[in-house]
Amino acid sequence: MKKRTDAQLFRELRINTTIIALAIIIIFIAGFFMKDIGEIWYRFILFISGMLLLSYTSQKYLQEHPKVRIIIMWILFALMLIGIIIFFMINK
Repeated sequence: MKKRTDAQLFRELRINTTIIALAIIIIFIAGFFMKDIGEIWYRFILFISGMLLLSYTSQKYLQEHPKVRIIIMWILFALMLIGIIIFFMINK
């Protein structure tokens, strides 16, 4: 068996983590269509777990491409503002 370098091992780890993260997010989305999967908090935890794993696996790419990182941060900022506005509109 050929010995793998650290870079190859970390690449394999990122691929495996990405697959797990996508599976978690798919279960989260399926929770909207199948009410038997669980409570809203369970689906929320699945979504957050998937997003954390995806952010972990994309760290290297985002470090190498700062423009993409800035675009993602602006999108997340806009989504946060929209969420706050909707929250205050619902709680009137």
